[in-house]
This record gives sequence, structure tokens and C-alpha cells, in this order.
Amino acid sequence: MLDNLRRPSFVLFLVLFCFIPADSFADMPRRHRFTHLSVEDGLAHSTVWRVHQDRRGFLWFATAGGLNRYDGSRFELYLHDPEDPHSLSESIVVHILEDRQGDLWFGTRGRGVNRFDPTTERFQRFEEDPEDSNSLLGQEVWAQMEDRSGNLWFGTEAGLSRLDRETGTFTRFQHNSDDPQSLGRGIIWKLLEDHQGILWIGADQGLTRFDPETHLFQRYEHDPDDPRSLPHHNIEALLEDRQQRLWVGTDRGLALLDRENDAFPLVYQNEPNDSATLVYDDICILYESRQGDLWIGTYDGLSRMSYGETLDDSVFTQMRYNDEDRTSLSSDEILDIHEDRSGILWVATRGGLNRYNPHWDQFSVWTPADGLLGDLVNSVTQDENGVTWVATREGVSALDVEQGAIVARYPVGEAGIPDYTVEVALPDHAGELWVGTDGGGLTRLAVNRRDVVQYLPDPEEPSSLVSEFVYFLMEDRSLNLWVGVADGITRFNKMRNKSVSFRHEPEDPQSLSSGAVYNIYEDPQGDFWVATFGGLNYLPREELETGKFVRYIRDPNRIDSLSSNNVTEVVEDSSGKIWVGTTNGLNRLDSSPGETPGRFRRFWRRDGLPHDKVVGIAEADDGSLWIATANGLSRFDPSTENFRNYDSGDGLHGNVFFLNAVHRNSEGDILMGGQGGLTIFSPEEVIDDLQPPGVRLTSFLLFNEKVLPQDRDPLSPLPGPIGEISQLNLKHRHKIVGFEFAALHFSEPLKNRFAYRLDGFQERWIEVSSDRPVAHYTNLDAGTYTFRVKASNKDGVWNEDGASLEIVVAPPPWRSGWAYLLYTLVAAALFFVYFRSHHRKLQQERQMVERERAINRQLREIDKRKDELVAEKISQIKILEGILPICMMCKKIRDDEGDWNQLEAYIDRHSEANFSHGVCPDCLGDLQAKES
Repeated sequence: MLDNLRRPSFVLFLVLFCFIPADSFADMPRRHRFTHLSVEDGLAHSTVWRVHQDRRGFLWFATAGGLNRYDGSRFELYLHDPEDPHSLSESIVVHILEDRQGDLWFGTRGRGVNRFDPTTERFQRFEEDPEDSNSLLGQEVWAQMEDRSGNLWFGTEAGLSRLDRETGTFTRFQHNSDDPQSLGRGIIWKLLEDHQGILWIGADQGLTRFDPETHLFQRYEHDPDDPRSLPHHNIEALLEDRQQRLWVGTDRGLALLDRENDAFPLVYQNEPNDSATLVYDDICILYESRQGDLWIGTYDGLSRMSYGETLDDSVFTQMRYNDEDRTSLSSDEILDIHEDRSGILWVATRGGLNRYNPHWDQFSVWTPADGLLGDLVNSVTQDENGVTWVATREGVSALDVEQGAIVARYPVGEAGIPDYTVEVALPDHAGELWVGTDGGGLTRLAVNRRDVVQYLPDPEEPSSLVSEFVYFLMEDRSLNLWVGVADGITRFNKMRNKSVSFRHEPEDPQSLSSGAVYNIYEDPQGDFWVATFGGLNYLPREELETGKFVRYIRDPNRIDSLSSNNVTEVVEDSSGKIWVGTTNGLNRLDSSPGETPGRFRRFWRRDGLPHDKVVGIAEADDGSLWIATANGLSRFDPSTENFRNYDSGDGLHGNVFFLNAVHRNSEGDILMGGQGGLTIFSPEEVIDDLQPPGVRLTSFLLFNEKVLPQDRDPLSPLPGPIGEISQLNLKHRHKIVGFEFAALHFSEPLKNRFAYRLDGFQERWIEVSSDRPVAHYTNLDAGTYTFRVKASNKDGVWNEDGASLEIVVAPPPWRSGWAYLLYTLVAAALFFVYFRSHHRKLQQERQMVERERAINRQLREIDKRKDELVAEKISQIKILEGILPICMMCKKIRDDEGDWNQLEAYIDRHSEANFSHGVCPDCLGDLQAKES
């Protein structure tokens, strides 16, 4: 029996519930966690004097090594350039002011003030000119302010100046020791206009009140004999809160103005060893957050003052640098505090920038900095008294989550815990603490008997502890203790002091499928589910005595089998569904318990899980499942099967969670531990950040090189800063262009996402992550396009309006409008020439046709006349018809009566022809021959 294996016990010096507090942690306040930006991230200098977010959404950091503009992923650096009169006058920038016109004013430590015009990105310098009484008074501009009338005021080491915008001249105010109503002495650190229009001036030699109506100054100084005077003469911080109370920060604490008595009776100061007071007295900055808390920056830490019903009920929280806590302040010397539109509080220090995200408060994190024994949390659970027990490799810690304090610690090697890695700690219903170790077996810290009992395997006792490697403990509803070890299970009946073991038997298919047991779950029916690294095992309550398990094993030939045999977690949700976590995905059992082989619905990373290794599952009141994995936490909605993932950037202790380190307590809070500590949260309080990011175009790229505006590069196609223009005209030779953009939401900038599209070129949106917020295009055809970009914050809330820019790509010269006009003119000229030539040719052809027609008419007239003549002649000739008989010898013709007539007499008688006589050549020849 287990009881027979007790080792020598020893007395514990127990208090309260017989637990030994190792140290006093009851008064330890909960920490504010910060992330940091440093020189390694691109910050110009580790000393950051001021932080400001402009109306465009960019953050500006004034540092001792230059001016930075930050868009969440990139730092733009502005420095003094001796060869550029439009650069900063000095690289040490100590103050930032944005006026109502949107111009930024940067005070420097030795070269006056600079006005920055965002539309031209040029600086205009204002410096002291000893020979000009209308110039700035002094060169170190530590304070700037714009009053309700639009006047700009500048406080320097030499006094106070007021700028007349119209003339560009300054009116100077200086201390006059002979005039008690003049400006007070010293370097001016702070300027403030209150709700009455009164100007308050804080300096290193006192506080001065200036009435703009009377132009009179009233001085307030420290008087050691007057408890109602200022607690110190050095005034670096002034603030009027929402209740119109005027707070004054001095080197000796925080004072509050009593307006009725014109005194400072109420003072808050640091009390040594009291965390409920100011962290330090030397105050340099005061800031009121949107939540209404007063943040107090000192030269030795940061305080947060949360107002109560009365000021006396206010609660102070102290924050300091801790070299053992990576989430503490980077430096205790606080220089500025600023809350951006994302709700992020920026704390500027001598050691860089600190970013406090209020959304992180949704998750409460416990680490060694809070008193936890180690940062590798192996198990977590809660006892009946509401105490949370956390097992780490270094020991066991008891937490009072409600009070935010560690109440007890039990390091390994002490208080009876063996000097081995602690894997699990479980308080039972009897008030005893059971501790399982990796090699040291099981230890019971018996409260009532005030002793320690250790249990180890006994080869001679079959029902003894199966292994000295204890990984899991569970108390069932019958108050039996289930011990999961490296080689099976031991169920211990503490009331009867009896135990029974369950082992893996290779030849018995109804035994445990594996001896490596990592989780045991008792369902509402009293049945048991055992997670092993050899499959899932189901033990009905009626088989407790026989130990006959039903196995669920992965079948590679079935898509509805268990996704992996390495089972890490088993739970049943409020609807009766069994959920199984494995090292290769999440499974839902869709068949009845005990039905084999079992049907499972699988979920993997491709479905939305942050990692396929699921190590823990807890159900929230709304039915959602919170799933711990090896790389983040996921909220799963079983009805929609949608996942929403969280990681260290959302405020978790880290991204790695461990087996068995998941627990839901009696208040409905979920506790999850792993590498880095413990995270506790109320699921209903984990809400998304609904503030969409501002979206700005930040750079124009041409052939992958950033392009300067035309005022700095005359050959540039960029008429002004890319974020300030609405249209960009490009030439045909601008073949490769690109646009860089930013999502101005600083909660977790690396999780911001973008989508861009070029209307007229592409139809679908292209999504990109924040690590490369750029879009490239090549060889755009001539035409008009609109580039659009939208962005989301880390919680997926999109700014659908985003930013846009019209792009006009000009055609090449030979395809330009002028070219086409020239082409038209040339074509018209050629057509005109052709037309004239063709017209001339047509005219010639017409003339020829007319001539031909005239000739034809003449010919026709001639023919007609000839025909008429012929007809006339023919009419004069009697027509001879028929065959004329003619003598072949004498040529006489025989008439119709048979008489032979001479030819001439016959023709004369039968026609109207007349005769003339002559001799033909032949006859003439014959005649001549005869004569000869």
C-alpha cells in the first residue's frame, strides 16, 4: 500500500493553513508591464525628452541625438545639416508643440525653436539675435504653449517669449529683481494655460502666474516657514486635470493649488518602504490619462495615482526599473508621458521609450518578478479556499489572485519537497498538498498531522506507485487520488488507504494503450478519460474494478480517426461534447463514448489554430473553448468553428504553454502556465481593440529608391510629401514605382495588416503584413489610376477608408496628345495636298471630258450634217434596184423593153445624177500606146 511506503517525516513550522511563507509578498503590488523601443530599434538616441502624436497620426520623439518620426515600423530621422538652412537648427531636441494650424514646433537645447511644415517637410528657424530685441529670448527652449488666442509662448533659460505670427516678432518677458510683479527667476521648464485663461509658468526658482488681461505676474516660491507654500522652488511639472484642479510637481513632492486661499496645502510625498505613496519626490512630468488616472514621472521611477471617492482615498502604484524583469521600465529617470490615439501610454526615459498597453491588463501575468518560484509553470490549480497553487521546476508557489500577492513559496529541497523538478501540485479537499516530481515520486504535505510523507515505487508491492516520475494528479468526486506517471496510473483511496494501479499490457487490448499518462478527466457521468502518448483511453465507471479500457487510436487510413496518438488533454464542454488535444491538432469526438473505433472531427493550424500542438483546453461561460498550444493561445467558437489567436504581444506571459498547466477556477477565470510564467484572465473581459488604425502613405519609390519632393530635388516627379498630395503625375520612363504605407496604430504594430489595390490595373485586394508595407508596380500603361490602401489593427479591425492617391501616367512623347495633334495636322496637310492634287487631276479630267464632249458634239454635228448631205444627195439619186443586164463587150445595158442602151443614157434616164467625162489612167495608157 502507498501508506506503507512512507519515508521518515519531519515537522513543518506551519502558519495559517500550515503553509510556510518563504518571503513576505503580501504587500507586493501588481506590476505594469512595458515593451520597449531603443536605439537598436532605430531610435535616434536613448535619451528621449518628449513624445507627441500629430494630427496625421505619426509619433514624434524628441531625443538628444535628433528628431524621430515613427509610423509603427520605421523611424524617420531629422538632424541638423550645416549646409541646409531648412534643416533643424540643432539635433538636440527637447520639446514638441503642435499648433492649431497643424505646424509642429521643436524646441532645441541650444539653437532656439524650429517650425516644421508637414506639407513641405521644411524647418523654419527662430533663434535669439543679441542685436534684435524682437527676436527669441534665449536659446534653450524647454517649454512651449499655444494659448486660446492662438499666441505661441516659449520658455527658455533666459525668460519668456510670445510670438506674433503676423509679424514674426517676439515680445520678451524677463525677471526684474526690482519689480515684484515681473516674471519669476530661473529656467522655465513648463508652461500651462488653465481654464480661466491664466498662464502658469514653472521654473527652477519658483512658480509664476500671469494674467493676460492685466499683464501682471504673481510669484509663488518655497517658504520653509510656511507649510502652505510650495514644497520646493524647482517646478518642472504642471497639470490641470478634468476637475480643473491645478497640480504642481516639485523636487519635494506633489502639490495641489487651493484656489480660494491661493495656497498649496495638500502635498503628496514619498514615504520610504511604503508602496502606497509616490515612488519618489523629484517630479518632472505630470499626465492625466483618458481613464482619469494621474501619472507622475520622477527622476527615480513612475507612479500611477488612481483617484478614489476623495483624494485621500487615491491609490498609488509604483513602477521602477528591474534588471531581472524584461517588462519593467527601461530607466527610472522619466522625462515625458504621452497617450496616443490607440490608447497606448508612452513613457520617455533616459533609457529609451517604454510602451504601456492597457489592453495587456486583460491578462494578468505572474513571473519571478512577482515572487513566483521560477518561470516554467508545469501545473496550476485552485483549492477550496481560493488559493491558487502553481508548480514550477523550482518549487510550489501559493497565490492570492484576488489580492494580487504571493502568500507562500515552497522551493525544491525545502519543506519536504524532494530536490527534483516539480511537475505537479494538487491541494485536496482535506487541505493536504500533494506534490509530484520528475524522479522524486509523490510527496504529501499533511496539514493536520503536520508532517511530510513521500511515496515511491515498491517492487514488492504491486499496488504501490507505478513510477517515481509523476506528471499528473487528479482528485475525483469520490476523493480518490489519481496519479499519472511515466508507466501507468495509480488510484489511491485516501479514506481506506488502498490503491490500485493500471498499466499498459502489450498483450491486453483492454489495458491502457500506453504507460505515459499526461492527463485524466472524470466526466459528469463518472466515467474516466485518460490521455496517454499511445492514444486516448475511456474507462466507464462500471469497469473501475476490472480496469478494462476502450482505446481510441489513430488510423492513418481514416480521416475521422484521432489525429494523433500523442494525447495531451481531454475535456467535456457544457453541451456534452468531448474535446481531445493532441500534439497534432484538436479533435472533437462525434460518436458515443465507448463506441469504437470512434469518429472525430479534426482541427489544425490550417483551420486557424496557432499551432498544431494542443496542450490544454478550458471552456468559458459563453461556451467558447480557450486552447493553449505550443505557440500561443486560441479562443475557439464551436458554433462557427472560428479561431481568434493571442500571443505575448497581446499581454500573455509568452507563447509557449505546458501540459497540465491549464485550469478554470471557481470564479470562471482561466489560468494557463508555460514558459515565461502564468497568465490569468476572465474570458468575458478579453475584448478586441475596436480602434481602427490611421492609414498614411509614407514614401514614393522610383526604381526601388525613395524619391524626395520637388523642392529638394527639381527632377523629382513628387510635387510634395507623398502623404500630403492627392495626385501624382508620372512619365512613361518611370517604369518601376512603389509606395510605402503605414498603419498608425501602436498597440502591436507588427500585427497590423494591409490591403492595397490599384484601380484601373487590378480588381482584387492584395494583403500584406506589417514587416513589408510596400506595393510595387512595373510598366504601367498610360492612363489614370487610383492607388488605395487600407489597414487593420492587431485585432483585425479595418480602416476601410484608408488612403488613396490618383496616379496619372503620361504616354511616351510619340503617344502624347501633342504628338497625336501633330500627327493629325500632318495627316490633314497630306490629305489637303492629296485632295488638292486629286482635285486638280479631277478638274483636268473634267476639262478633257468636256473637250472630248465638245469634239464629240462637233463630230456628231459633222456626222449629222454629212448624213443630211448624203441624204440630200441620195434623195437626188434615183435608186436603181434589181439586176442590170450589161454587155460584157460594149457595156450597154438592156432595159425592161429589151433595148440595149448606152450606160450614160440609161443612168440619166433612171437617176438624177449628172455626168462629167474624163479618161482614166488605164485608158489613157492604152490610148497613148495606140498612138505610138
